[in-house]
Amino acid sequence: RLWRDVCASERDSVMTRLVLSKYPDLHDRELNILVAQYGNSVTDIDLAGCKDITDTGLFAVASKCSSRLTALNLRGCKRLSDLSLTMLLSSCTTRLQSLSLSGIPSVCDSV
Repeated sequence: RLWRDVCASERDSVMTRLVLSKYPDLHDRELNILVAQYGNSVTDIDLAGCKDITDTGLFAVASKCSSRLTALNLRGCKRLSDLSLTMLLSSCTTRLQSLSLSGIPSVCDSV
């Protein structure tokens, strides 16, 4: 279903937004594939509630989407750590305007 939805969105226009919050069982592998395919055009990624995304998935987002990313919702991505968030912030700070980190217990306030 994920691939069908993504392909349908792509047909409508250039992929600028990845709304993946409706796929709570999304794993790093699928996220890596999506950002490899669409990372150059995506400006907004919603991963809210994707409980299986780890630092590995966020590293992929930071490395492939950093040039255009303006909004990132990570609310409830409980497996993320300070390490990936620090790396994300160092690579995406020029354009990133909105970042949601609520519900991530392992993230400290200093990030």
